[in-house]
Amino acid sequence: MFLVKYLFSILCTRLEEVNRKKKSDLARQVRHSYSTAQATEKYVRRVSEGLRRWEQAMVDRFFPDVGRALVVGCGAGREAFALESLGFRVKGIDISDTLVLAARSIAIESGSQVEFEVTDGARFSEPDGSYAIVTLWSQVLANVPTARARKALAREAFRVLTSAGRMSLSVHDGASTLPRVTDDMRYEGVDQNAGLEEGDLVLKSEDGEGPVFWHYFDEKEVQNLYLAAGFQDIQIFRASDLGESYDNVFCAIGKKL
Repeated sequence: MFLVKYLFSILCTRLEEVNRKKKSDLARQVRHSYSTAQATEKYVRRVSEGLRRWEQAMVDRFFPDVGRALVVGCGAGREAFALESLGFRVKGIDISDTLVLAARSIAIESGSQVEFEVTDGARFSEPDGSYAIVTLWSQVLANVPTARARKALAREAFRVLTSAGRMSLSVHDGASTLPRVTDDMRYEGVDQNAGLEEGDLVLKSEDGEGPVFWHYFDEKEVQNLYLAAGFQDIQIFRASDLGESYDNVFCAIGKKL
């Protein structure tokens, strides 16, 4: 009996190691997909677009008039530069060093004071209570493999927020988005699609040459993500509630009390 338990323990440990490696590989592939020349060009081009209608609605309804804002998954700086223009002191962080370099170049050319930093995507370098606002817009959480890691990221946002600070996020609604995912959008590598959690998909990257991880949410999962991190006064909208023509994106905000 002891031998059976021992062998079972070894098997479980080995499976955990395999799953950790798969998740690490998925995270590395996400970083790569946002560091290609094609992705960089795309996100640099989007900088001039400013805030989306729903993002501006969030700012108007819930953000303070001034304060420090942390933009997680800043890309080339679209949201960061727009928030700075509204009077916020902004820092942007991203896992893609290529996009961060592009954002820094734009900041220098435009005379912006936004600070940009490369992060590992797991822990922020700021001390507790540093920001009035943390944003995880542009479906940033969708590219974070494992529910545990997504919850940890929300807890990090909670940690760096001041009292009464707010975290705002956007994610795809699985019920309305998943039916639109066609077979030719999926990545067919068997190893990539093994061991995924409910709501996970591995799709082809924008250049079609590799895989990229996506997670799709339901409203309860968004609510629980906020609650698990300690947030209160949670409000969840669809993008169409905030002026957009599409309704397959949840836009949420919660307060640290």
